[in-house]
Amino acid sequence: SEAVHRIHLAALTLLELKDFKQLADFLACELPKVMKVEMIRLLLMGSLKGRLSGSLAEFAVGRIDASVRRAYIDPVDGKPGRIVLRQVPKAATKVYGGTGQPIRSEALLPIVLDGNGPAGVLVIGSSSPDSFHPNMSTDLLGLISKVFAMTVVRLSQ
Repeated sequence: SEAVHRIHLAALTLLELKDFKQLADFLACELPKVMKVEMIRLLLMGSLKGRLSGSLAEFAVGRIDASVRRAYIDPVDGKPGRIVLRQVPKAATKVYGGTGQPIRSEALLPIVLDGNGPAGVLVIGSSSPDSFHPNMSTDLLGLISKVFAMTVVRLSQ
């Protein structure tokens, strides 16, 4: 199907990126187009150290406060590989900012770098309330999550 092709193309492109700047540009510009969503944001846990932390912090959404943690980190924390699909309430969220179309559904993809739980969450937001819902298959999103994590580890070496 077209969706499978788009996700495979995105995964292959992730594997070809040469540095964190290309990764940041891909997340901000190309991946949302490929996935037909409005916005993709990276949220990080506070426990990353060294080059990896600095490199990812450059394009992650700012500081994760308690409300952002409850809404985005806690649903996947401690459950490596668990992808959360849900509708978004009409109230605006800091994760997406105040510009563009309102986000009505989202996918939360845990980014597991060391096998000890998520290092962060890739948040994918769509203006369509039907793009992500709890009954959807998450296989293709799981591929993006794993390839993103592999790319981050590769670029940090």
